[in-house]
Amino acid sequence: MDERFDLVALSWLFRVEGGDSDDPSDPGGATRFGVSFSYLKGLGELGGGDIDGDGDVDRDDIRALDRATAAELYRRDFWRPCQCDALPPPLDLMVFDGAVNQGVATTGRLLQSCLGRRVKVDGVIGPQTLAVVRAHRVEDLAPDFLSRRAQHYHDIARSNSALERFIRGWLRRLFLLSQEVSRAQPA
Repeated sequence: MDERFDLVALSWLFRVEGGDSDDPSDPGGATRFGVSFSYLKGLGELGGGDIDGDGDVDRDDIRALDRATAAELYRRDFWRPCQCDALPPPLDLMVFDGAVNQGVATTGRLLQSCLGRRVKVDGVIGPQTLAVVRAHRVEDLAPDFLSRRAQHYHDIARSNSALERFIRGWLRRLFLLSQEVSRAQPA
C-alpha cells in the first residue's frame, strides 16, 4: 500500500513544486505540478505523455495535466521504481524527492553510495540495496544522502555554467526537505 505516498510524499511534492512554471533557462521546459514537458515528451504518446489525447506530446499536454494525473505519474515513474514503499520513513520521502528532482537512477546511485561497498552502485534500488538500507540507522543515512544530493547539484552547476543560477533553489529545496523531515519525526 502506498499510504505514505498519498499522505506524505504527494503533499510535500505539490507544496515544493508549486503550480506552473516556464523558465526559458530550465532544460526541462514548461512544468505543471513539477511535471516537465521534457519528461512527458520522453514518455511519448503511448507511455502516457499525451495528456490531452490529441495524438502528440506538446506543450498543450502540460496545460492539460491535472493533479490526479500528475500523482499517478509520480507514483508509477518515481515512487515505485525507487521502492519508496519499502524504504523506512523519512528516507522514503527523501529518495522520492530526489528521484523527481534528480532522476531515478541518479538518486539510486546516490543512496547506494551511502551504503559502502556492500552494494553495487548501479542506480537500481532492488532487494540487495533495500536489505543493506535496513541494516543502517536512518538517522545516519539521511544526512549522508542529503549531502550527496547537494554535491550532485554542485557537480551539475560546475559542469554547465548555465545551470549555476538554479543552485540556490536546489539547495533551498534540500533545506526545506530537511525541515519537513525534522518536523515529522516524533519527539
